[in-house]
Amino acid sequence: MRSMAKLKLHKKHPAPVREKAGKGEKNMIKSWVLHSKEGSKVITEEEAIKNAQEQERAGINASYYWINYKTGKKEGSAGWLVWSTWEDGAGVCFRRSDGKYYIVTGWQADFCM
Repeated sequence: MRSMAKLKLHKKHPAPVREKAGKGEKNMIKSWVLHSKEGSKVITEEEAIKNAQEQERAGINASYYWINYKTGKKEGSAGWLVWSTWEDGAGVCFRRSDGKYYIVTGWQADFCM
């Protein structure tokens, strides 16, 4: 039987946060279930990153920052809003200095422009 990466719920994050896979375990693809009036939709990390890249190609500037609650100031570089729902919070895609993209999830109040 294939072992799966362990999931745990984080107080600040509405979606499960994946722990690192242990020895012999394979990393799973990150995905989030988004709820709306039209129904539920599963979005994968790859789809979210592609959405951010499309926004970048369309000329939309990255304008969302993570808020550091201790200092109350913006942290890191700007990112693109990929989703925002009342039930599931928000997902923002950031680009690292080496050019790779990553997704950060949280409530809408965790991000600022």
